[in-house]
Amino acid sequence: MTQPMAQLKNTQQGFVLITVLIFVTALTFLTMNIIEVSLLESKMSNYYAQERIAFYRAESSLHQAEQNILNNTATQQQVMASPIFKKIASYCGVDYYLGKVSNSYKGATVNLQSTLAKVDYEAQCQHPPTIKSGRKSWLVLY
Repeated sequence: MTQPMAQLKNTQQGFVLITVLIFVTALTFLTMNIIEVSLLESKMSNYYAQERIAFYRAESSLHQAEQNILNNTATQQQVMASPIFKKIASYCGVDYYLGKVSNSYKGATVNLQSTLAKVDYEAQCQHPPTIKSGRKSWLVLY
């Protein structure tokens, strides 16, 4: 038994409208989620760039202070008064320094810690040092 076309039209009048509304609602939620994810990724990328700038600024100041110590351009009083490096030990012509520096850039903060050895090769020791002058280790603290 087949129904006449007029009766079929009357039973399905709102079906297309409801289907389109559901489809548009799903697309709206999908679009909102994509925008939210894009904004979050943008913020993360911006923070990472700021953190890299803070890192390189801290690294630069640490490196400059190291060079001042290694090239004897910093006096002992300047080293002791330095907020970056502190002499922590001396043994047989080797001076050990601990360096700490913190740098912030637009909300991103980086803390670096480094150990430095300065070797006086002229020192007379029973067991001469076998290390070279320079940075021995460093640590990035977030």
